[in-house]
Amino acid sequence: MLAWEALLLVITLGSQIDGKEWQEYVIALLFIRYATDLIEIPDQDKGDGGLEAYSLSGHAYQCYAPEGPNTVPQTAAKHKDKINRDLNKFKNVARVSQLIGSTKISRWLLVVPDHCSADVVAHCNKKTNEIRSLSPTLPYITADFQALTVSGHKFLAPECAELASKGGLLVEAAEHVVEETELSLFAEQNNEWTANLTRKLKKLPTLSTESELAELRSKLLTMYLEGSNAVQFYDDNFPNIGERVRILKQRRAKALEIDSKLNAQTIAGTRKAFESELASSVPSLGKSTASTLSYAAVTEWMMRCPLDPRG
Repeated sequence: MLAWEALLLVITLGSQIDGKEWQEYVIALLFIRYATDLIEIPDQDKGDGGLEAYSLSGHAYQCYAPEGPNTVPQTAAKHKDKINRDLNKFKNVARVSQLIGSTKISRWLLVVPDHCSADVVAHCNKKTNEIRSLSPTLPYITADFQALTVSGHKFLAPECAELASKGGLLVEAAEHVVEETELSLFAEQNNEWTANLTRKLKKLPTLSTESELAELRSKLLTMYLEGSNAVQFYDDNFPNIGERVRILKQRRAKALEIDSKLNAQTIAGTRKAFESELASSVPSLGKSTASTLSYAAVTEWMMRCPLDPRG
């Protein structure tokens, strides 16, 4: 396994993953799992036969990330279309036999960011039966051949954690635009927190008017909600990142309870220090998201009282 570490490139997953980005990510994870037992099939010349990689143990892989925002039905429809297209290529005996040699394929897997529909499971079973029933039988499949769709984040979770721990992965959280109604609802449901934030912001010498205070408070609360959404994104897709961020924030909050009594703390200084700590302690955390999380943290600390800034 160590021989492959030097080959790992830094992969950045944005909030909207495109197909090429997703393919590079999945292939990198598959190389961690299989090392020299993985055969990657480039598609720039003569086509890939419905395969982007396969293992010598008989698992064939195709990667797919639908473009743009999609509803669950739209995502499912795109997954099924992709399965149809690539399994049709997989039936090309002359081409596929050249690509896989003597390897027998027992599993054909479509690896996606979000496997979200039971209809896709049913469709995979349907296509499995079609492939098994072909006459003559495809010479490169086993009797128990099965087509599957899997969520890459879950299916390759151990490899994802390993790649992240080596600094070979940067993940920016999915963006979520915070609406004015969300801000109002949060303020209504968290009166004490909002009052604490307002009281502490009033101490800042840079704010000379009520409108300036209100504007800064609104921006900080927006950052807080964006940060909460970012952590939820990591919890759902990259739980090791979410857990590490949460631990660091809790530890820093405890330290602030003491530091705020001993030294004059500033919002800017505390935020920059925490952003730096996030970047150094969570190497897979996207830089833009690290900044958002640092603003979210200082806002929470002011609302919940560990941070009482002097500027």
